[in-house]
Amino acid sequence: MRNDSTILIPRLSILSAAVAVAVALAVSGCGPSAPKSFSSGDVEQAKTKLGAALDAWKEGKTPADLRGLKPSIFVSDHDWNAGKKLAEFRIDRVERSTGPTPNIVVMLTLDESRGKPQKKQVIYTVTTAPAITIARADDI
Repeated sequence: MRNDSTILIPRLSILSAAVAVAVALAVSGCGPSAPKSFSSGDVEQAKTKLGAALDAWKEGKTPADLRGLKPSIFVSDHDWNAGKKLAEFRIDRVERSTGPTPNIVVMLTLDESRGKPQKKQVIYTVTTAPAITIARADDI
């Protein structure tokens, strides 16, 4: 009579070892789902692209105008899409995110139709590859 437990134990040991290696690789950043961190060059490029987009808003351009550029810039900002006018902006700081894109904190000054400017602090997530995308965190 064959004892099935002698066959089962080695299979479980191999399976357990394989799972342990996969978990160790994922935790150490070698797994396929580990987020890529961004470099200071990525941050500077993201700040440059965001600044260019916000300058275009100040000049009266629309997000659709930026999609027509080469390379295209895709922007999601509900105030801009609603037709609000940007009077000024100041890039305050870059916050680290858990993913491959930086979060950039910006102080916007919007012109209001009633004459009193509205200041608001917003956070943009900016990607520069494979496409340039700029999204306000409260739009996501």
